[in-house]
Amino acid sequence: MQTAILSAVAPRASLPQRAEAASKAETITKVEAATPEVRSVTAKLLATPRIAYCRSHPRVMFDSEKLISLAQSIRDNGLLQPLTVMRTAEGGYRLISGARRLRACELAGIKIVPCFVLECAETSAAVVSLLDNLQRVNLNYIEVAYSLRNLIRNYGYTVDTLADKLSLTSAELSAKLSLLSLTEEEKSACLCLRLTERQAREVLRIPEGATRRAVIEDIAALGLSEAGTAAYVTEYTRRKLGGKPTPAYEHCLAVFNKAMDTMRRAGIDCVAGRTARDGYVEYVLRVPARGSVTVGS
Repeated sequence: MQTAILSAVAPRASLPQRAEAASKAETITKVEAATPEVRSVTAKLLATPRIAYCRSHPRVMFDSEKLISLAQSIRDNGLLQPLTVMRTAEGGYRLISGARRLRACELAGIKIVPCFVLECAETSAAVVSLLDNLQRVNLNYIEVAYSLRNLIRNYGYTVDTLADKLSLTSAELSAKLSLLSLTEEEKSACLCLRLTERQAREVLRIPEGATRRAVIEDIAALGLSEAGTAAYVTEYTRRKLGGKPTPAYEHCLAVFNKAMDTMRRAGIDCVAGRTARDGYVEYVLRVPARGSVTVGS
């Protein structure tokens, strides 16, 4: 049945594409075994107008250029991975996973799409939707945090029970939820400047009301790694709140000075600079390599 659906919707798909689609379809079907509340999974061809978007769907941000590209791909090759939906009490269908694919199908003018129809409770549908997006890394960490909070608030989960459901520790899930304490401006800045989830959590160590937004911009401008971000925030906080240099900060300086000494002993004409900024100290090391290369941290 599944192969027939894929053939009808994607007649020009190559054999490798069909194999990939079949493999992805298997992961959806395994939900029945992994989630006991899912009673059955069936495959159907459905008209797109019959599928309603879920208001609590975890994915809320879409890249317009990638969406247009996906629409063109679907127009050329068909929809290779079915959507996942559930029946509604009114006789229609509600989307569980595949919001981006459904939008692309609508954009491409596709009227009939292959779907897996899950017979399950609302709670299971919400979990399956989040799991599907997490497994395919479709959500940013802020969307994940909002989705987790939604499951706890609206579906009766506790941090412990939801963590167990998602194969996370309670501490890991709590860390993800903590990102919601950032202001909307700070969340937007973290995403726009491409900070990682760990870097965003490091920003939380700066007291509310302090210049978190400026720190976020500094992390991006300096191109800091996650470890570098942790050290930077530690020193920034120390300087703002007062106190002695931390062992981690002193260790970083020792490593920097040792690297500089090693290069000089090797005959490399390197130059180090130290500049005091508002809340931090910037070290710059210049070494000759096809001109002048600058490494900052």
